[in-house]
Amino acid sequence: MSLDEAQPIQSKTEPATKKHTLEDCKAHNKEEDCWLVISGKVYDVTQFLDEHPGGFDIVLAATGKACRL
Repeated sequence: MSLDEAQPIQSKTEPATKKHTLEDCKAHNKEEDCWLVISGKVYDVTQFLDEHPGGFDIVLAATGKACRL
């Protein structure tokens, strides 16, 4: 799976309309658990960290911040 195939997080136990706050996302800032907020959607990018051309540390530095593409 490539980074282009990443999908917004959808829990099997919570409705798809679950709202995550930026504070919720800030807690997911480790190599083992990394979420990004892109254009208002929350993505679990943990499995794609090694694929980022700039290195995983660039992605980790962006956790807990909202960004747009």
